[in-house]
Amino acid sequence: MHKLCALTTVILLFAILIGGNIACTSQIPRATTSDLPSEMPKDFSFSIDYGILGRNNINTKRHTFTKDLVTAGSKTISFVIPDDKMREVYDAFREYQISDLPANINAEAQSLFRENATVTIQEPANRCSITYTCNKQTRTIVCDDGGPWDALSGPPNSRNSLVAFVSLITDYIYSTEAYQKMPPAVGGYE
Repeated sequence: MHKLCALTTVILLFAILIGGNIACTSQIPRATTSDLPSEMPKDFSFSIDYGILGRNNINTKRHTFTKDLVTAGSKTISFVIPDDKMREVYDAFREYQISDLPANINAEAQSLFRENATVTIQEPANRCSITYTCNKQTRTIVCDDGGPWDALSGPPNSRNSLVAFVSLITDYIYSTEAYQKMPPAVGGYE
């Protein structure tokens, strides 16, 4: 009798856990590029971690930029992207269809591998994650730029779109006087 009672309890707990998990995974559908207005929404903002191990950061909500100084730590400065540049960034956000990208580009790449693929991995990896808010939705996308990619077919287009978008932003940051006044990185990664 105790075995039957214990088995019933385990089955009920399992059913509750599965039911709870199903309820947790149902989400409001996310906005796709076609849902985004041509005018930049007032709430458009982002935080991007990028570079070796993702140690550089631009955060448009906090108006900060953090530079990885490698063995000398990091330095954070106040950094505001002007409105005209933010509109340009928003246009690129739409053009590169960032809101359509998978949440984990590495997982997408892994699923694209051919059987017996030659995989390339860079260590330490360039990592990138972007958390953006647009049209009252907040979402995070992650990508390890160092792989794992199929050496023959290369990284998926979603990774290329994310890299192009982030490069637009970093090229702007690197061109500013505020960035150029920051101390240089010291040392290197092994």
